[in-house]
Amino acid sequence: MYRIISKRTGAIIIPGVDIFASGRCLLRTVDGEELERRLSPGDVQGLLKFLDGQGLFDISNESIERAIDREVNPVLVELPNGEFSVSGTVPVCVVDASRSRIVAHMGSKRVDISRYALGVEVEHYRAVTELRTVQNCIKKVCEVSARAK
Repeated sequence: MYRIISKRTGAIIIPGVDIFASGRCLLRTVDGEELERRLSPGDVQGLLKFLDGQGLFDISNESIERAIDREVNPVLVELPNGEFSVSGTVPVCVVDASRSRIVAHMGSKRVDISRYALGVEVEHYRAVTELRTVQNCIKKVCEVSARAK
Protein backbone atom coordinates (compact mmCIF):
# COMPACT_ATOMS: atom_id res chain seq x y z
CA MET A 1 0.00 0.00 0.00
CA TYR A 2 1.26 3.42 -0.82
CA ARG A 3 0.60 6.74 0.88
CA ILE A 4 -0.16 10.06 -0.72
CA ILE A 5 1.86 12.90 0.78
CA SER A 6 0.61 16.46 0.56
CA LYS A 7 2.97 18.69 -1.38
CA ARG A 8 1.75 21.63 0.72
CA THR A 9 1.96 20.22 4.26
CA GLY A 10 3.92 16.98 4.00
CA ALA A 11 1.07 15.16 5.76
CA ILE A 12 -0.59 11.98 4.52
CA ILE A 13 -3.77 12.78 2.56
CA ILE A 14 -6.55 10.75 1.03
CA PRO A 15 -7.42 11.79 -2.52
CA GLY A 16 -10.95 13.10 -2.80
CA VAL A 17 -13.31 16.02 -3.01
CA ASP A 18 -15.02 17.96 -0.22
CA ILE A 19 -17.89 20.23 -1.24
CA PHE A 20 -19.44 22.53 1.34
CA ALA A 21 -22.83 24.28 1.32
CA SER A 22 -21.02 27.61 0.85
CA GLY A 23 -19.66 26.36 -2.48
CA ARG A 24 -16.14 25.84 -1.13
CA CYS A 25 -14.62 22.85 -2.89
CA LEU A 26 -11.44 21.16 -1.65
CA LEU A 27 -9.69 18.76 -4.01
CA ARG A 28 -6.94 16.32 -3.05
CA THR A 29 -5.21 14.59 -5.95
CA VAL A 30 -3.24 11.35 -6.16
CA ASP A 31 -0.07 13.34 -6.86
CA GLY A 32 -0.33 15.24 -3.55
CA GLU A 33 -1.89 18.47 -4.77
CA GLU A 34 -4.42 20.19 -2.52
CA LEU A 35 -6.56 22.70 -4.36
CA GLU A 36 -9.34 25.00 -3.21
CA ARG A 37 -12.02 26.03 -5.67
CA ARG A 38 -15.54 27.51 -5.60
CA LEU A 39 -18.82 26.16 -6.90
CA SER A 40 -21.91 28.27 -7.50
CA PRO A 41 -24.79 27.84 -5.03
CA GLY A 42 -26.82 26.46 -7.97
CA ASP A 43 -24.22 23.74 -8.59
CA VAL A 44 -24.24 22.74 -4.92
CA GLN A 45 -28.05 22.63 -4.76
CA GLY A 46 -28.22 20.78 -8.07
CA LEU A 47 -25.77 18.17 -6.77
CA LEU A 48 -27.76 17.67 -3.56
CA LYS A 49 -31.00 17.33 -5.53
CA PHE A 50 -29.32 14.75 -7.77
CA LEU A 51 -28.08 12.74 -4.77
CA ASP A 52 -31.54 12.87 -3.18
CA GLY A 53 -33.28 11.98 -6.45
CA GLN A 54 -31.03 8.94 -6.85
CA GLY A 55 -32.10 7.73 -3.40
CA LEU A 56 -28.60 8.01 -1.95
CA PHE A 57 -29.91 9.18 1.43
CA ASP A 58 -31.89 5.93 1.75
CA ILE A 59 -28.78 3.75 1.32
CA SER A 60 -26.33 2.70 4.03
CA ASN A 61 -23.38 0.33 4.26
CA GLU A 62 -25.72 -2.06 6.07
CA SER A 63 -28.42 -1.96 3.38
CA ILE A 64 -25.77 -2.69 0.75
CA GLU A 65 -24.48 -5.66 2.75
CA ARG A 66 -28.04 -7.02 3.12
CA ALA A 67 -28.58 -6.70 -0.65
CA ILE A 68 -25.28 -8.49 -1.34
CA ASP A 69 -26.25 -11.24 1.14
CA ARG A 70 -29.56 -11.71 -0.72
CA GLU A 71 -27.71 -12.02 -4.02
CA VAL A 72 -25.09 -14.40 -2.62
CA ASN A 73 -27.69 -16.53 -0.86
CA PRO A 74 -27.49 -19.99 -2.46
CA VAL A 75 -30.58 -21.49 -4.07
CA LEU A 76 -31.23 -25.15 -3.33
CA VAL A 77 -33.32 -26.99 -5.94
CA GLU A 78 -34.40 -30.63 -5.69
CA LEU A 79 -33.96 -32.40 -9.00
CA PRO A 80 -36.44 -35.03 -10.31
CA ASN A 81 -33.99 -37.82 -9.46
CA GLY A 82 -33.92 -36.74 -5.79
CA GLU A 83 -30.54 -35.05 -5.93
CA PHE A 84 -30.08 -31.40 -5.11
CA SER A 85 -28.56 -28.61 -7.16
CA VAL A 86 -27.08 -25.56 -5.46
CA SER A 87 -26.59 -22.33 -7.37
CA GLY A 88 -25.77 -18.78 -6.46
CA THR A 89 -23.18 -16.07 -6.61
CA VAL A 90 -20.05 -16.34 -4.52
CA PRO A 91 -18.72 -13.35 -2.59
CA VAL A 92 -16.08 -11.37 -4.45
CA CYS A 93 -12.59 -11.19 -2.99
CA VAL A 94 -10.34 -8.31 -4.03
CA VAL A 95 -6.79 -8.15 -2.78
CA ASP A 96 -5.66 -4.69 -3.84
CA ALA A 97 -8.08 -1.87 -4.63
CA SER A 98 -9.05 1.56 -3.47
CA ARG A 99 -11.72 2.67 -1.05
CA SER A 100 -14.56 4.88 -2.24
CA ARG A 101 -16.46 7.03 0.22
CA ILE A 102 -19.32 9.47 -0.10
CA VAL A 103 -20.63 11.60 2.76
CA ALA A 104 -23.48 14.05 2.25
CA HIS A 105 -25.86 16.16 4.32
CA MET A 106 -29.10 17.69 3.11
CA GLY A 107 -31.28 19.19 5.81
CA SER A 108 -31.86 16.41 8.32
CA LYS A 109 -30.77 13.71 5.85
CA ARG A 110 -27.26 12.30 6.17
CA VAL A 111 -25.41 9.53 4.42
CA ASP A 112 -21.92 8.09 4.91
CA ILE A 113 -21.06 5.13 2.67
CA SER A 114 -17.61 3.62 2.31
CA ARG A 115 -16.87 0.71 -0.02
CA TYR A 116 -13.70 -1.18 -0.85
CA ALA A 117 -13.34 -2.00 -4.57
CA LEU A 118 -16.67 -0.37 -5.52
CA GLY A 119 -16.11 -0.84 -9.25
CA VAL A 120 -15.49 -4.57 -8.79
CA GLU A 121 -18.57 -4.89 -6.57
CA VAL A 122 -20.75 -3.14 -9.17
CA GLU A 123 -19.60 -5.58 -11.86
CA HIS A 124 -19.84 -8.68 -9.66
CA TYR A 125 -23.13 -7.95 -7.88
CA ARG A 126 -25.13 -6.66 -10.85
CA ALA A 127 -28.49 -7.04 -9.09
CA VAL A 128 -27.45 -4.82 -6.17
CA THR A 129 -28.75 -1.49 -7.43
CA GLU A 130 -27.53 0.33 -4.31
CA LEU A 131 -23.93 -0.18 -5.46
CA ARG A 132 -24.65 1.34 -8.86
CA THR A 133 -26.41 4.28 -7.19
CA VAL A 134 -23.38 4.96 -4.99
CA GLN A 135 -21.07 4.74 -8.01
CA ASN A 136 -23.28 7.13 -10.04
CA CYS A 137 -23.41 9.63 -7.18
CA ILE A 138 -19.63 9.59 -6.73
CA LYS A 139 -19.25 10.11 -10.48
CA LYS A 140 -21.63 13.10 -10.31
CA VAL A 141 -19.62 14.64 -7.44
CA CYS A 142 -16.49 14.38 -9.60
CA GLU A 143 -18.29 15.93 -12.60
CA VAL A 144 -19.59 18.86 -10.53
CA SER A 145 -16.25 19.45 -8.79
CA ALA A 146 -14.54 19.57 -12.19
CA ARG A 147 -16.61 22.71 -12.92
CA ALA A 148 -15.30 24.45 -9.79
CA LYS A 149 -13.28 27.60 -10.48
